[in-house]
Amino acid sequence: MIACASVTSPIRTYGPLEQSRNGWASAALAIGRPAVDLAAQGPGAAPVTMSNHSHHEDWFELLTRPLWGLAAAETVPDEVWAALRDALARALDPQDPWYVGDPAQGGQRMVEAAAVGWGLALAPERLWEPLGPKAKDNVAAWLS
Repeated sequence: MIACASVTSPIRTYGPLEQSRNGWASAALAIGRPAVDLAAQGPGAAPVTMSNHSHHEDWFELLTRPLWGLAAAETVPDEVWAALRDALARALDPQDPWYVGDPAQGGQRMVEAAAVGWGLALAPERLWEPLGPKAKDNVAAWLS
């Protein structure tokens, strides 16, 4: 028997999807914001999942996957970007306990590197430009 958590459908919470760019942006935010809010609390706050990779990698996936939708959305509140950016900076800092590890080791980190690159390419003014010099160096080194 498989236990199932009570999940509220975004359609019940936000109504039907508006078939427009704004509708898709709203959907990305409705789905992505809770993930970012949870991930911004650090790896310890991430739920335990059944996967074939480490808990830190699961947490990093929780943090980065919303970038696929949020990076293209123009209506993401600044506080969501700040939380995402701050957690990402910590995740890619080898001196931080939240450090996710080197993507050259392959696995899930390599997968999530694509989402990080996508976010940086589509929303540099939200994700890259506000970072300090040390964080920029860490992000660049991690992606290289």
